[in-house]
Amino acid sequence: MASGGLSIPTSQGEHTQPLPYVSSAYLGATAVKNLEPLVVFGGLSYVYAMRTSGARLYGAPPDSVVTRLGASLAISPFTAVTAGLNASYVVSANPYYQVQAQV
Repeated sequence: MASGGLSIPTSQGEHTQPLPYVSSAYLGATAVKNLEPLVVFGGLSYVYAMRTSGARLYGAPPDSVVTRLGASLAISPFTAVTAGLNASYVVSANPYYQVQAQV
């Protein structure tokens, strides 16, 4: 299964902590395997961060690769226990990327 999307800030607010407003686009794939009563899932996405005119930044925001692995165990027809792990790797780290100080 494939997915994609676009995230655009709806405000040009004054927040700089913990993250400034940055737009991003993502493209990913997810796989699911049914091993009754267990369901195993995993996914991989690439997130491209775009500089936004309202974000007070030096340099360009970093891109990242995001992975997801997990499983869900059915306890009853109405109840399941799910556990997962999400991990991100920053691809294009820019040593000059930082939030500008308030003046």
